[in-house]
Amino acid sequence: MEKIVISWFQEHQRDLPWRKTQDPYCIWVSEIMLQQTQVIRVIDYYERFLQQFPTIQLLATAPQSQLLKAWEGLGYYSRVRNMQQAAQIIMIEHHGVFPQTYSEIIALPGIGTYTAGAILACAFQQAYPAVDGNVLRVMSRMQADFSDISKPATKKMWEQYLAELMTTENPSAFNQGLIEIGALICTPTNPRCDQCPLHSQCQAVIHDYQDELPIKASKKPAKIYYYETFLLTDGDRIAIIENRQKGVLQHLWSLPQYQVENHDENQADITKIVKKNFHSTQEATYFGIYRHVFSHQIWWMRVWLVHVNVLPTPITGAFINQVDFLDYPMANSHRKIVKAFWGEIPLQVAEDIKKYK
Repeated sequence: MEKIVISWFQEHQRDLPWRKTQDPYCIWVSEIMLQQTQVIRVIDYYERFLQQFPTIQLLATAPQSQLLKAWEGLGYYSRVRNMQQAAQIIMIEHHGVFPQTYSEIIALPGIGTYTAGAILACAFQQAYPAVDGNVLRVMSRMQADFSDISKPATKKMWEQYLAELMTTENPSAFNQGLIEIGALICTPTNPRCDQCPLHSQCQAVIHDYQDELPIKASKKPAKIYYYETFLLTDGDRIAIIENRQKGVLQHLWSLPQYQVENHDENQADITKIVKKNFHSTQEATYFGIYRHVFSHQIWWMRVWLVHVNVLPTPITGAFINQVDFLDYPMANSHRKIVKAFWGEIPLQVAEDIKKYK
């Protein structure tokens, strides 16, 4: 199996920038970016990030606002915050040199078994498996295994299996080959079994189980949150606030918003929020409703326009114009609303509020 996968990968691999280096730092950056993000979206981010932070030292010492701005649009901002913490540990405990042992790498913030294995195999040619969702799917079908791949025990089982199978011949190509087969051929639906190099060995093909495997428990439904979100305007400028509390928006800038049970509040209720929080007697004007989907949450944000001259204490924020906007790291959930205010994009409006209750 190992020789077949390596040979296939060397002939059919996609041309991706992180496959042209053995620098552990570059490989690390790519693997963190590829978590929860499609390959096609990562390429440009990867190249820009390394131009801006080409070394571990520059990553470790960069202002966090600069890092978050470079990551803006990728989402899951805890990834880059963990990367900076890990870079700082590498600078202090490893004298700026990326560690080369599994125990040292796995101890770094934000690095799990998959990322550790990928770095060790691709950068240092050590025989450690890198088991992601693609690999779990390939192996479940290869062995006609009906274990639930969403369970940690199943992942650990395949990590142990592949660790015993792997040699030092070319662990990088073997790991990436399995991932590539899963991404391009052994896809979740309609796998192209006739093009798979492992076709003759695949137990799912032999027993016609391709459509039944892998077994994966259904995800819990995303939790729904409702917010009253405010565009505080002063002419063409809008007010944004800095988020310091833990949560999806931590360390990012956003529009002021307040969680509510639902969007049954009437205009009088909105006016109370405006008076209490912004010390303004101005009437709030309805702007639209925006829906933003995170991996585990869905936000329904009812957006209001309110004219204010100053930001009341204790709100920590700033008034910005379209030029200033480029300098502030902001989550997509709010960045799109701001861009809609300036007419750069249309706001995704739900005309009938009943649609999302």
